[in-house]
Amino acid sequence: MPSESMGRRACVYQRATSLNFDVIVCDLREPAPPSWTQHGVNFPREMPDDLTLRMRPDARTAVVALTHDPKLDDQASIDAL
Repeated sequence: MPSESMGRRACVYQRATSLNFDVIVCDLREPAPPSWTQHGVNFPREMPDDLTLRMRPDARTAVVALTHDPKLDDQASIDAL
C-alpha cells in the first residue's frame, strides 16, 4: 500500500499528465517507484534548487513543492519565481 505522500504525488502526477504536462519528480530520499516509470515522468537526482536553475522555468512552467521542508522547498520556489 502506498504511503500518504506517495498518494499525494500520484494525485498530482495524474492531474498533470491529464493536462499534458511533462512531470519531473525531484525527490532525493528514495528511488523512483516502478509504477511511475511512464512517459513524461523524469526523476533527476539533484537538489530542487539546482534543478530549478538548470531548467530555467518560464511562464508556462508549474513548480509544485510537496515536501513542506524549507531546506528543499524555499530556495527552489524562490528560484522558480
